Amino acid sequence: MDNFKWLNDRHGHAAGDALLRDAARAIKETVREVDMVARLGGDEFAVLLPETGEAAARAVVSRVRESLNEVAARGTSRVTFSIGVVTWTTPPRTADMMIRQADAAMYEVKRTGKNRVAHLTISGEPQPQPVRAA
Repeated sequence: MDNFKWLNDRHGHAAGDALLRDAARAIKETVREVDMVARLGGDEFAVLLPETGEAAARAVVSRVRESLNEVAARGTSRVTFSIGVVTWTTPPRTADMMIRQADAAMYEVKRTGKNRVAHLTISGEPQPQPVRAA
């Protein structure tokens, strides 16, 4: 979620908690029963779409985003949604790798303007990136 801190600061944590519950419900109601929805913490959620190709993932994410926008429109918030999606043609060895790649895609959306979707398609595990000095 974008601007979630603003919502908590402006309308209180009860409003933030309600939005989190509504968002989780909207996501769960939009995806298949076999898909897994999890809150990673704070204002971040992850959705695992097993055996789903790029085109199908794009369609699901479009529906999820529409549902989330409907949830946000019902409230008084300025909350929007930045979404990072990764489709693997060959799954990585760990779920942690999946989460890191999707998280990186999501943060790229946040860094470049928010309220959009970034979709990467990766064949196998990505190569480690060199660490850059701050």
